[in-house]
Amino acid sequence: MKLSGKIAIVTGASRGIGFEVATQLGKQGATVIVNGLDEAQGNERVAELTSQGITAEFYGFDVTDEAKVTENIKAIGDKYGKIDVLVNNAGGLGGRSRFEVMTTEFYRKVMALNLDSVFFASRAAIPYLKKGTHPTIINVTSNAAWNAGGPGAGMYGTSKAGVQTITRALAKDLAEYGIRVNAVSPGT
Repeated sequence: MKLSGKIAIVTGASRGIGFEVATQLGKQGATVIVNGLDEAQGNERVAELTSQGITAEFYGFDVTDEAKVTENIKAIGDKYGKIDVLVNNAGGLGGRSRFEVMTTEFYRKVMALNLDSVFFASRAAIPYLKKGTHPTIINVTSNAAWNAGGPGAGMYGTSKAGVQTITRALAKDLAEYGIRVNAVSPGT
């Protein structure tokens, strides 16, 4: 098992891409920390992973809540003494709104979900990643980072462009500690 003994946190892992990433990390031997908002769904996903012989547990917290992100990632790091993999997967369109009618509340909601969450989780994990083995941060961005998304999805594209840039910035900032930072950019 390539990842045996590694601790991997995947945000937004109770469904979709995040759950598939958690599954694959678990199949490679990592202990997987599944994050999501819905506790019942999260516990169901952990049961699915456990039934496949994967060591997993659920931590339910909102990735847009700075205090909760910091508290939970610190609890995970303290429990295991390290973090080896952080996958910043949580995110989403947040709805559609054209700029002319876009509310500040909508703007802030989309930026918080897609960009603030990456900053909060990465910052909290860095002290524990420094204790990890071949540690890595993987950020999930989007093709919308380059094409700005479709009509009404401009703020989503803008936030994902921020994820692309913060990925490069983190890579430069953390290289001296041997922490790799990369992004994956799925399309629709």
